Amino acid sequence: MLKKSLKGKSYRRLLKVIGASPEPLSRSEIMYKMRDIDPTSDWRYVYEMLEDLYPTNWGNGSRYFCLDDIISQDQRASSKLMTKMIKEFPPNYLGKKEKLDLAKKKDTCKTYISKNSKKEITNITVEGGSNNSVHLQPPFPHSRNPDTPLTVTNYIEITTIINNYKYIIDGYLRKKGRKTYAHGQTYGSPYLDLTRIDDRLGLASDPSGTVSRYRLNLRGLMLLLLSEEDPEQVNCVLKNLAKTDNDIHIKRDFNGLLYTVKENYPFLSIYFEKFLEVTDNFAFHRLKAIAMEIEYTLDKILLEELKNIVTRKFYSGIETRDWSNATSSMSRTRLLDLAILGVVPKEVSLYKLSILYYLRSLVENELFLIDVMIDDNKDQRF
Repeated sequence: MLKKSLKGKSYRRLLKVIGASPEPLSRSEIMYKMRDIDPTSDWRYVYEMLEDLYPTNWGNGSRYFCLDDIISQDQRASSKLMTKMIKEFPPNYLGKKEKLDLAKKKDTCKTYISKNSKKEITNITVEGGSNNSVHLQPPFPHSRNPDTPLTVTNYIEITTIINNYKYIIDGYLRKKGRKTYAHGQTYGSPYLDLTRIDDRLGLASDPSGTVSRYRLNLRGLMLLLLSEEDPEQVNCVLKNLAKTDNDIHIKRDFNGLLYTVKENYPFLSIYFEKFLEVTDNFAFHRLKAIAMEIEYTLDKILLEELKNIVTRKFYSGIETRDWSNATSSMSRTRLLDLAILGVVPKEVSLYKLSILYYLRSLVENELFLIDVMIDDNKDQRF
């Protein structure tokens, strides 16, 4: 659940300072910029706020399940695990708030265990319905001797799929008595990206001679949109992100035309500044609506998945296509006709096609992974 304090005025000001900067900022630079903007602000507490936005302290995490019970394919344990993960990741942004109590339905969940030729466990999958599953990835303890001490290598990756949306948690294993338990998320979700840059002037406090610098990521942009009501403030940040984010190549067509999108913000482009000027703050209102839709799961969605969700939803506000079974025909609805608004038609085409090629690549990757999983399961013996 998103902490209420993160939507406060001080955090909003800090996110705008970082988001509008063409270069990553150090903690002291952020503090001085905030002080210059408003000497009465909470600039003295920048270090504490940055810790909230980019957590680095180790936490105990929640206990999710007993690994031994899952491996023994205990139906009750599998049902409890699925119920807990559904509660942990409520699909509020899908518009569904159904109460699922799988623990009372022992036959609802099924557990599948994959092993290699050495009889070592390589994957555990717990399924609860067609759209819900939990996947556990190794390393697992090589020895099942309960007296064997656990080491730092005994971490597992817990991938949860709820209503076809994926979340990944870095889990760790802890012994209690003769059983092994898996615990959940140990770090908070970052709203900033952190880079370490060589300090050639020798002013870094870090003994390694580097200085930490912060840049806004997509989760941080969504957090800013939840509390900022001024389109001009957000547009300033969006223009900067469009200019400074790296381009990635998606496709080159037979005419040699190269389609690119921004690495961290695919819905932005080199034409985005012109796009902002002619759309009457469309980008601000569309992105704010998306942020409000995913608010309750913003701190849990994997950043890569968040990027895909926001890009799909953003483009759906520009153009949609509907298939009619009755007439076997496709119809297109242009919700925002950029060409009429004064943008050069070629630029409109490049902007829209680049996003569409990006979205298609996501679908192709998902289909490839599904094919791999089908082939893997053909050889499984349960």
